[in-house]
Amino acid sequence: MEIMKLENYSYYYPNRSNPSLKNVDFSLYEGEIVLVLGKSGSGKSTLAKVLSDLIPEYHGGIVKGEFVKACNASIIFQDPEHQIVMDTVEREIAFSMENAGMSREDMIKKVDRILKVLDIEPLSKSSTMDLSGGQKQKVCIGGALSMGRKVLILDEPTSQLDPKYAEEIIEMVKRLNKEHGYTILLVEQRVERCLHIASKVVFMEEGSIVFNGEPHDFAWFSKANSLDFLPPVSEFFISMGLEEEIPITLEEGVELLKKYDVHFKKYPLETKLLKEPEIIIRNLSFSYENGIDVLEDINMDFPKGEIIGIMGENGSGKSTLLKNISSLLKSDRGFVEVKGKVGFLSQNPNDYLFSDTVKDEIKFTMNLNNTYNEKKLDDILMKLGLTQHAHHNPRDLSGGERQRVAIGSILAMEPDILILDEPTRGLDRFLKRKLNNLLLSLSKEGKTILLVTHDIEFSAATCDKVAILGGGRLIDYDIPRRVFSKEKYYRTQLSKLFDSYTEKDISVTLKDACDFITLSKLEEV
Repeated sequence: MEIMKLENYSYYYPNRSNPSLKNVDFSLYEGEIVLVLGKSGSGKSTLAKVLSDLIPEYHGGIVKGEFVKACNASIIFQDPEHQIVMDTVEREIAFSMENAGMSREDMIKKVDRILKVLDIEPLSKSSTMDLSGGQKQKVCIGGALSMGRKVLILDEPTSQLDPKYAEEIIEMVKRLNKEHGYTILLVEQRVERCLHIASKVVFMEEGSIVFNGEPHDFAWFSKANSLDFLPPVSEFFISMGLEEEIPITLEEGVELLKKYDVHFKKYPLETKLLKEPEIIIRNLSFSYENGIDVLEDINMDFPKGEIIGIMGENGSGKSTLLKNISSLLKSDRGFVEVKGKVGFLSQNPNDYLFSDTVKDEIKFTMNLNNTYNEKKLDDILMKLGLTQHAHHNPRDLSGGERQRVAIGSILAMEPDILILDEPTRGLDRFLKRKLNNLLLSLSKEGKTILLVTHDIEFSAATCDKVAILGGGRLIDYDIPRRVFSKEKYYRTQLSKLFDSYTEKDISVTLKDACDFITLSKLEEV
């Protein structure tokens, strides 16, 4: 049954001359899981806000066309911190029911039922401040369920989560759909996490829907149009020149691989270059006022000019480690020796943007550090691909462009060490590729880069080494090829594809798989 329908729908944000949605025709049917894909700025989030009545009721603007619906939808955004308002889990879930005037007895029953559906009963009395990112996201979903609506819209719900919790959220979405009858509209950038659960895929470009159909049909559409919006397992078989079928799930890839004889070329011997360490960490331990150890006996060296990925579950100690390196915290035991100037970029680039133009933004930092030089400023703009935006207001730019402006303001300090906290959050693959090229370029210039991220595929393609933290301890620290071929949750999709082969550790990235693996069709018996 059709429950929502847009007909020739266009939308203009206030004071904008170009539409964010352009002549959109779209129908949402009961029981679907619709995956919405597209580059940053393509209109995905705007579509989600229209279907959840935030547009035009909250944002204002100009609407053209028709929106007809048989029910209302609840929306959950990517940042749970901005949605939770109550102090305990059960009170947060009950909040909308209290506003609706539901009786106490009915509220208690419904809260209990939602806690069971989301498998978070032990957290009912917990403080929302003490929850991990994944737990907070589950609580936000619980708050949406409490409103009694059977349509859920999730806008990048896994973008801030570690792989374990991201997997749990996607499985929860699948369960809510299959077992509890919820219709789901899911906006995501990490297509490898969720393409397999979608019943339909919508792909958007410049405010228009250019594809609306089955996931396997989207695979062929993506290949034909070189969209680069498929999981690594799909991209691998496409790169191998196999035309008969494109797998979209890991399971389909494993089955298809059985039809081929897999040949692994010999991986070249590693040439170990001794590089001077820029950061030395010895026996580092740290605890906050509650006395609980957040870091325990960390020993690491970060060589000059290398890109180091720091990964781990939410609450594993990553941020505390960064603060010790940046001298924002002082260790209880052990020491951190930093030999260069540190530039730190937090998760939200908007925190760094307050000037009227991009050029003034970077110039401001230069003036603060007495490093202003017109040629250097122009060089930073050119390096970051921002020259054409020099006189634009940074807050009017896309998310990826705003991030580059923020990086530019940090580079204006002329740091030796660059620390980036979740820089790929909310970025599509096109923008991630640009960021990858930028970081590799800065590394070649001799800058040491610490990259805190949950993005395994990005880390595998970008980092020289990867450190995994767990419970405040250093679990692993090695080159990506070895780290991502053995960790349970921190593994790339292609590493999982070749799991049964002894040479699986050379197939961590798409490039490695294509360079070192050949397939030949087995004779049919």
